[in-house]
Amino acid sequence: MDNNNTLKTEAELKNEDLLKNLVLSTCVSCEQQLRLLQLRLISFDDLIKGVIETINQASTEIKRLDSIKSAETKKEDVTK
Repeated sequence: MDNNNTLKTEAELKNEDLLKNLVLSTCVSCEQQLRLLQLRLISFDDLIKGVIETINQASTEIKRLDSIKSAETKKEDVTK
């Protein structure tokens, strides 16, 4: 763990954890699709479609996390 955690708000730590979980789940999903390709259970075209879908879902989730972070930042600014 880094020592910077003490300087971060609870919301920032939660957002970082959500982002880390999102990155991990995206990587796992892509890796699973690669394994399916290796086992010849899906075609290369199916792999491409699956990875594109995974990336699009991750992008949507990142935008959602950014909007939550922005809203929390604005909320903190108003309370100061």
